[in-house]
Amino acid sequence: MRHPHLLLSCVIHLGMLLCAGCASDSYQDSEVSSIPTTAKVMPSESLTRSVLRWSSQFNNHAARFCDRDQIFANKLWEGGVWYYDGARVFYNAADFFRSEQWEQCAEFIIELYRQYVIDADGKIPGWRVFPHGLYQHYLRTGDRTSRFAILLLAEESAFAQKSGGLSSDLSRETAYLIHTYLIALELGIQTFQSRLDTAIYYANQHLQQWIDFRSSNYVKPFMMGLTFEALIAAYQRTPDPTILNNIENAAQWLWRTSWDPQKMAFPYIVCADGSDYSECIETSIAFAPDLNLLIAPAYAWLYVTTGDSQYAEMSDQIFVGGVAGADLNSGKRFSQNYRWSKDYIEWRFGIDTNSGLK
Repeated sequence: MRHPHLLLSCVIHLGMLLCAGCASDSYQDSEVSSIPTTAKVMPSESLTRSVLRWSSQFNNHAARFCDRDQIFANKLWEGGVWYYDGARVFYNAADFFRSEQWEQCAEFIIELYRQYVIDADGKIPGWRVFPHGLYQHYLRTGDRTSRFAILLLAEESAFAQKSGGLSSDLSRETAYLIHTYLIALELGIQTFQSRLDTAIYYANQHLQQWIDFRSSNYVKPFMMGLTFEALIAAYQRTPDPTILNNIENAAQWLWRTSWDPQKMAFPYIVCADGSDYSECIETSIAFAPDLNLLIAPAYAWLYVTTGDSQYAEMSDQIFVGGVAGADLNSGKRFSQNYRWSKDYIEWRFGIDTNSGLK
């Protein structure tokens, strides 16, 4: 098959048109069986139905979050679609579904977020660092203001000059900086290489700290997913067996200790025995299937990278549970669900698109 990615997107788009709003078991057999794959472990029918549901759910909710007036009315409220890089989400959708209509949505978010970064001279909190949408905007338009904003984030955002931090308490900030440094290098600014190397070292240490319950006595699985994402992006640029080994060990630990096959989800938080962390004391075990799609792509990547079929099976369960349990009622949660879940589909169905920096 010469263009499986194009055919896959066409089939998924057809499924969206035929069954917008359908439940996961409502697709016709012809739709389910027609999604192409080169994967060695064939996707099940239930997985394929979930992919179509993932697509229709995007279609059913995306327009609601593509309202410029509402985006600007929300400003920098962290429940808004800009959070978790909504511009990246919409640019990915434009590419994946071959539908240019979503580019305008991305530009609305760029307009808000880029001005925020520039007005702050890049000095923004580390959990608000979202370079991918800006990078896509620069690539598509040549607008050097977006390039400038990326470099501000790489130089001036919280912890940027320290490459994040060694403690897993700074895991998200470190993960986002890895992406930002990688993109700065793609832009030709080689001075960020040493910072990137340090951030990668920190992120590898975060994985080890979590599985040993060192530096903190709790783990939030979705945070581990964000670190997986960043280290995978680093590995795609420079394959390092240490990264692969650490991701594999952490993914095995997370699955073994935390996955609930009945809930089809991980807990929001995993606490060490006797943990005195406030959320461990005050919160009963709550499962968070709406965060599954921040984790599932890492297991699909392990499958295609190692060839081990157990990761295909794990990733499929995580993805199916995430689609079924998706909470898409806020812009933030919409962007969480679609931040990089299309990478799961590309890896799982055997489509090589080198999507690490998309």
